[in-house]
Amino acid sequence: IDYFETHREQIPLLVIVYLLTIIWILYLILYHSRVQGIILSYILRRFYFKDATQIKFDSVSISFISGSIMFRNLHYTTGSYFVFVKDGCLVFRYWSKTKNKPLIRLKIKLYYLDILFFSPIRSNTVSDIINSTDDLQRGSINGISSKGDDTQSVNTLKNSEDGLFVKRLRSLFPAIEIKIEHGKISAGHDSLPYGLLIRFSTMTSTFTSMSPSRNLSEVDIMTLLYTLKYRNLRVYLHPIKGYKGELHEVPPPIPTSKAAESGKFQVFECLDGELEYEQDVPGKMIEQTENSEPLPDLIWEFRIKCLKEAKVAYGPWADRQREALWQYFLPTLFEESPVTPDALIGQTRIFKTVRFKLWLACQTTLDLYFMNKMKLHQLHAEIPAQNSYLDASFPWITSPDGFDTYLSMYVINPIVRTNLSFTPLFQADRVDMNLHIHYPRIWNSIQIWSIEITTSKAQVYFVFEHKNFLQALINDWASSVPPDIYSFVPYIYDMILQGDYVEILIPCNQGNWIDCANGNHAQQRTAENNYISICAKSFSLTYPLPFLEFCPKATPMDITIEVHDVLARLIIPESNRLYYILEGIDAHKRYYSPTGVKSQL
Repeated sequence: IDYFETHREQIPLLVIVYLLTIIWILYLILYHSRVQGIILSYILRRFYFKDATQIKFDSVSISFISGSIMFRNLHYTTGSYFVFVKDGCLVFRYWSKTKNKPLIRLKIKLYYLDILFFSPIRSNTVSDIINSTDDLQRGSINGISSKGDDTQSVNTLKNSEDGLFVKRLRSLFPAIEIKIEHGKISAGHDSLPYGLLIRFSTMTSTFTSMSPSRNLSEVDIMTLLYTLKYRNLRVYLHPIKGYKGELHEVPPPIPTSKAAESGKFQVFECLDGELEYEQDVPGKMIEQTENSEPLPDLIWEFRIKCLKEAKVAYGPWADRQREALWQYFLPTLFEESPVTPDALIGQTRIFKTVRFKLWLACQTTLDLYFMNKMKLHQLHAEIPAQNSYLDASFPWITSPDGFDTYLSMYVINPIVRTNLSFTPLFQADRVDMNLHIHYPRIWNSIQIWSIEITTSKAQVYFVFEHKNFLQALINDWASSVPPDIYSFVPYIYDMILQGDYVEILIPCNQGNWIDCANGNHAQQRTAENNYISICAKSFSLTYPLPFLEFCPKATPMDITIEVHDVLARLIIPESNRLYYILEGIDAHKRYYSPTGVKSQL
């Protein structure tokens, strides 16, 4: 009281100081990060991101003591894609010392990541593609030029400086850890009825670089390795809200586990798994002697491993949506594809193929859904054993005769069923499928699809209703779009089906089969059936299908069947007896019909 009485004239100044202090504290707590976000967004748009690129932060906070940068509501938009992050944090551990193993000095944490691709990846003309990718394939981006010696020397000096900067950057950040909570990646456009959506709940990944492992260190620069672990990964075909056109068909009414997923078609699901991405950073082509071995190709691989409860669903409707997405993002080139030239000495090496591999290290289910007479039908396959895989190789260059795609699939102990009253269809110890697709340089030249399927100890159940079932599947798959001569492409399906120890089981009860649908397993449901069993030690079926004419009246067929050591028997489980009908028969039959109707054996 005495202080206030003696300093009465300074009390207003003290109150003003208190109020300013309170306002400043409130500003630091509530508004400073937002003002920093506005300023940083303006600086980035003004000096770094130009043209059609837009970037915006709602708030940014920097802490020098903890070495962290926190931001909220990041919007990044280009002419091709859009990125949104609700909350993010970058932690720079500048106090960490270098060790022998890759040190994680930078950690990135993101919450709710949303990435949307909405622009075509390539144009529909070859000239635009050549102009956009010529610098990348010929190496001018890395300082290679052919304009003159002076320009070459300047670019080489610049390239060496960039290489030194990259080397220092790698030593500063040997490894980067990225953790994402609740993310989604989608691709689509308002002109498409359905788009592709990838969701995951948790993703923990590590990005690092190392010396080229398979090539000489003086040839390539380094190898980028990105490893991640994901949980609750799901891939959907979802309806696009902005689509204003006419909806010709709706997705099959597949039962879903969540009510919010109605209207979506779930293509893939895995509760737990891993992904590895490996890519070489190409160096310059070196001069080789005549006796030296050719340099190995550059590595570009995707490897996915499913560790817990993998599910795959597909069908004719999903394939039609895939075709629509493919034609939008990668439209057909209605021109002759140019040959990709080889890299010359001093130019950057180019990638030739990109490889994709899917490991099924858990119990997997495959479902094929299709419609017939407004009724949902299902072809269900179970793969209980592990170590099944899918391996695919896609071309990245064009050779003088075109380009080739290779796909191989190895499945252990598959069990295939239908949703008919008689559910069993197929089971085997092993199924090996190889697919080779050759595309010519001219878009409407003949394509050759070579399909080879090999089985071991296969059991095939057959009733007449299976014929109608498979015919309905083919009809649904073939009823995608009306024939169009402007987009017609001739092709040949060269199919080879072969197997060892094949058995065909045909129910021969009165009424064709006994309904035992209350059993828990296929063996229990069909244990009381009488069968005609046709066994063969080896079986081979060659079935080429040429589709070379537009809307032909008939398609010629040329089927060759070879079987060895045929054994036919009648199985009666109730009497526990086997009646042998045929034994030790070899057969070679050819079925040819130029019109597809009449035939002779």
